[in-house]
Parts: sequence; C-alpha cells; structure tokens
Amino acid sequence: NFKLIRVGKNNDGGYLVGKKSILNSENLISFGISDDWSFEEQFSKINSSTNIFAYDDVLSLGWLTKNFIKNIKRFLFFQVSFKEFLRTFLIIFKFKNFIKITNFEKKYIEQKDIPKIINNKNKIFFKIDIEGGEYRIFDELIQIKDRIEAIVIELHDIDLHKQKIINFIEKSKLIVTHIHPNNYSRLDNNLNPTCIELTLERSPDKENNLDLILPHILDQKCDPDSPDINFIFEND
Repeated sequence: NFKLIRVGKNNDGGYLVGKKSILNSENLISFGISDDWSFEEQFSKINSSTNIFAYDDVLSLGWLTKNFIKNIKRFLFFQVSFKEFLRTFLIIFKFKNFIKITNFEKKYIEQKDIPKIINNKNKIFFKIDIEGGEYRIFDELIQIKDRIEAIVIELHDIDLHKQKIINFIEKSKLIVTHIHPNNYSRLDNNLNPTCIELTLERSPDKENNLDLILPHILDQKCDPDSPDINFIFEND
C-alpha cells in the first residue's frame, strides 16, 4: 500500500501516483497527448514550478477542429453522445491553455530521441502513452534511470512483452506503486488484460494501513461502459 492520488480526468486518462513524486519533480515529460491533457493540467496545479514538455505526433488546432466537424455528423446520427460532442467542441478553446502551460512539440517519439529531449534535465517525471512504442525507448530510459523520479506508463500487448517489462522494472530501480488493467484491451489466453497502466516511483510514501486493498479506492475503469478486468496473480 502506497499513498496515492489520482491525477487526470475520470476513467481513461487518469493515473494513480504519489503526490511526493510530483512535488519532487522538476520536469514533466509527456509522450502521447492526443486530445486529453488533463494529467498535465492537474500536475501543473500540484507543482506549479515544474517545467512541462509535451510531445505528440497528431495534436494541433487543425486536428482538433477536424475532430469536432466529424462529430457534428456523428452527433446528428446518434453515433456519439451530446457529452462527447460538447467535449470535442470545448477542447478546441482549451488548447490555448495547454500551449500556455507546456512546451509542446508536434513530434513522433522514436529511438534516440530521449538524450536530445532530456538534455541537462534532472528529477524527471515521465508520462508515456505512445501506443506500443514504449518498448523502443526502454533502453534509453534505463540509461538515465538516476535522473527519473517517477513514470506512469501505458503498456500494450503485455502478453508478448512480459519479460521486457520485468527486465525494465528491475533495471530501473524504481518501485511499482500501482498497476491497473485497461479494460479497453482484449484478454489474453490466461484471461489477463493485454494492456495495463503502471506507476513506478523512486521514493514513494507508504500507507500505515497494513491491509492490502485491491483494487485501490481511487481506481476507475478506463471504459466506464464495459466490464472491469480482474488481474490473476501468479505465485512465485
């Protein structure tokens, strides 16, 4: 049990992480934004002195506008809810604030990008959601492990990459403080999710309560309209 707070919006887009890790961080580097920067916004409110650097290969004002125009037709034909329709409209105006609080670059993250991006930065908090590309940057993250305060990461196809994930956790010297099944993903042959969200922290605060409660009280389904997924833990 660790002291965790929820950062970001409800359901998909929110992560559980220790507030201490946020306060200890001098830089937040976010890989993968799409049209949801609720995590970055709330992070900046908790630690206003943090420098935020955000990267995404599709996000732009033009892209957000096109999404809204597409949703006009979808809404008229009852293919999206009014709530979702309104969200895609309002997000166009919120984009200005996102640009204001972050150093944003429209960029696809590739191998060998990490050294250039981190430069001389220290006490880094990484948020990584790059749809399967996370495994390509594992080695580069390990090389700078002493400069990392925490990582929240979405891991895809974990049934195919289990050993890579285990090796990465061990080499990072970070502590797993939270694991969450993404119920948008399909199940593998063992009925486990193929996509998870993972929180890793350097020096998390532990709860005094010795009773382990799963799922965490702040956990939420990524897809609120689909059944949740239960982990099946293997004994060593």
